[in-house]
Amino acid sequence: AMSTLMACFPEALMNQETAYHQKLSRAEWYEVGGGKLSIYTSDDQILVFSSQ
Repeated sequence: AMSTLMACFPEALMNQETAYHQKLSRAEWYEVGGGKLSIYTSDDQILVFSSQ
């Protein structure tokens, strides 16, 4: 499990971080191409990160 130690932030931001960590913990496989990193999760979600 992942956790972070941080100051109190708005609840919406904390909820977003929690959802991100939950999805990331379900990562099954990934692919890199076209300037993007795509992470596929066990619950059929895709996290996509692109370079700027």
